[in-house]
Amino acid sequence: MLGHTDSSAFYGQLDKLLGMLKKGNPRIVMFELPLLPFWNAFGRDQRLLAEIYGVTLIPKSYLGGIFGSKGATLDGLHFSPKGHNQLARMVNRLLRIEKPIEM
Repeated sequence: MLGHTDSSAFYGQLDKLLGMLKKGNPRIVMFELPLLPFWNAFGRDQRLLAEIYGVTLIPKSYLGGIFGSKGATLDGLHFSPKGHNQLARMVNRLLRIEKPIEM
């Protein structure tokens, strides 16, 4: 999205990727994209394809909660070790993984 891909190219590429992944994977998980203003088509396409392929889509608000917590990022954009651990715990809870992943 930081490049020059338009939403129709994004849709086609994500459709192809999910189609290939679905062949060998019973469960696919994808994070919802945090979007810039007026880029709603990317989010719409991602949600539509997630529904078509039965992909678990983790809402962007979950990531926002981590970004907003103290000490979770190194520079406001990249997760610190604390942020990575919060992300792993959140994914473990959402996917109900028996043994938590520790980083």
